[in-house]
Amino acid sequence: MSSEMELQQTHGKEEKDWHKYRSGVVDRAGRQIEKVHALDDDYVIYFCGGELYYEVSPKLAATLGGMDSALARINRLLPNTPNLKTGSAYQDKVSTLELVADALEMVFCGEESEGLGILNGIQERLQTTEEGKRRLTYQLGSLSVTVVFWLVYVAAQAHFRPTGQWMAWFLAAVVAMAGGVFSVCLNVWRLEVSVNQQPAFLLCAGATRSAVALLAGIGMLLAMRSNIFGGLVYSQGQPPAPGEMLTMAETFFCFLAGFSESFVP
Repeated sequence: MSSEMELQQTHGKEEKDWHKYRSGVVDRAGRQIEKVHALDDDYVIYFCGGELYYEVSPKLAATLGGMDSALARINRLLPNTPNLKTGSAYQDKVSTLELVADALEMVFCGEESEGLGILNGIQERLQTTEEGKRRLTYQLGSLSVTVVFWLVYVAAQAHFRPTGQWMAWFLAAVVAMAGGVFSVCLNVWRLEVSVNQQPAFLLCAGATRSAVALLAGIGMLLAMRSNIFGGLVYSQGQPPAPGEMLTMAETFFCFLAGFSESFVP
């Protein structure tokens, strides 16, 4: 009973001495402590608002340059703390920070190389995840533009097919864009991305790949209909009229033309 009364009296109270930090008290910076992960004469590691903090004695503070550098890289890669503490995003962040806290305790206890190894491993994992998300965003930009053009083509096909002589060129463009998306998916692993790049930038960059493929498809059809290499495409050696629909061979070469997006740096 006395221990429960003591906890109630200290809850929300600001504590200047970090050696006396415990759950519920307010630290020297005005943050309410949710959980004390580790407490010793020379250090304390604790959580406030889904973030990790520590205090150390002057003796330890002089030897933490490498650890602080690793922590800075990890903090840059971690997402902002979600408002919903019961969600998976919040739990994922807290579980990662608990691993970080374990590594900090190892460093504080003299196992610096092992602790830094864990911190560097966490940083590499987070960076791989963030780079993967950015590559997916890049693919999404290319795919989204292509889907929009295909929807416009289908709608135009329903309304203008009887009289629209330009539909063959439109089809060549969207088929090439499909080839461009396929090329982006094949080569995305080689894409160099930075965790500092914003999603909007990557969406636009992916969309430009589809634009390059669109132009390549129109250029390929123009070359075929101009009979520049008609013998390779047309069995009779004579191309169709400019307004006629695409043959299967033309469609195939327009799809291949979309791969030219990979030539653009």
